[in-house]
This record gives sequence, structure tokens and C-alpha cells, in this order.
Amino acid sequence: MRQSMGRVGSCYDNAAAESWFAILKAEIGTTVWETREAARADVFRYAEVEYNRSRLRRHPD
Repeated sequence: MRQSMGRVGSCYDNAAAESWFAILKAEIGTTVWETREAARADVFRYAEVEYNRSRLRRHPD
């Protein structure tokens, strides 16, 4: 993941990213993985399977 670099004084630049990372942090918590690949796989699984599918169920279309 890359760090977003918004303009100074623009609080809306990173609002979506900060919201996403807050949700991810709440869901994954203090998990410690043995390898970087395991961490990537777990974050990918959460993003693609749990997060995106729950958002699609709430979307009206």
C-alpha cells in the first residue's frame, strides 16, 4: 500500500483511506503473522471476501 500525500489543509483527501484503515484495524486487531505473505493473504481475504461483499449487499443496485 502507498501513503497518500494530499495538500496541506485538505482534510478530505485521506478520509476514505483513514476510514478503511480504521475498519481494517478493528477487524484484524493485534494479529501477528509468521510471514509477510500470510499477512497479505489475510488482508486480501478480508478486503475481497468480507468487506466488499458486505458493502455490495447494502448497495441498492
